[in-house]
Amino acid sequence: MRTDLLINTEQCDVLDRVAEWVVQGGIGGFKNVQQAKATMILALAEGIPIGKAIHEYNVINGRLALKSEAMLARFQNAGGRIEYAVYTDEKVTASAHHQKGGALTVTWTLADAKRAGLLSNPNWAKHPRAMLKARAVSEAVRAVYPACLTGVPVEEEAYEITAEQIPQRGTEPPAAPMHLAAPAEASVPAPQSVAPHPLDPILAPLDQSQLTAFLVERNQLSPGQTYRALSPDYTDRILTQPARFLAAAGFA
Repeated sequence: MRTDLLINTEQCDVLDRVAEWVVQGGIGGFKNVQQAKATMILALAEGIPIGKAIHEYNVINGRLALKSEAMLARFQNAGGRIEYAVYTDEKVTASAHHQKGGALTVTWTLADAKRAGLLSNPNWAKHPRAMLKARAVSEAVRAVYPACLTGVPVEEEAYEITAEQIPQRGTEPPAAPMHLAAPAEASVPAPQSVAPHPLDPILAPLDQSQLTAFLVERNQLSPGQTYRALSPDYTDRILTQPARFLAAAGFA
């Protein structure tokens, strides 16, 4: 196995120590070492300095989010331009322009936010113009030049994703009688959900036969196993330098 293509134990220890310093220093809203380390791994994958990534990302209720100003800076540094036709507490109209993605104008109003069920978030009452701006700009930029968003939501969207998609304890509707379980002899076992794996975003889209053969050849898996059976140490190595791993495995 070519260990030179992956991060070594000493480098992994350095990431752990830096993550501890970040959490202890209260930087970026990270609540634990795992959140800070995940951000640093994302920085390595993007090829940007770790220190810069720590200041560009935040953790909103456990979800990694890109700061709005960082999104705008990335867009502008990539040649994008934002123009505002309307910028009030009731309505924001923003236009995003980029030579590769064209132009798009997006309008968000308080009526739109109410219809989407967003006004329960106190930030809409305190900072309506900023929230409308974030919605309009992120929607326009994501459509015109999504590369600068790296697939994560901006801060304001992350607050709403938490409110909209995470059920609160005690708020789940009661099961209707017609959905009660059938007698044991006639019941069908419910499908079991598969817990997400840290390597899913990197390895799940690949040809699994080729991937497994590569890992078996390097004595990381036994025949019949999948990448989900990899050791934690080897998993961390792939997460730290995914581009090098993909190149070694023949996928890059």
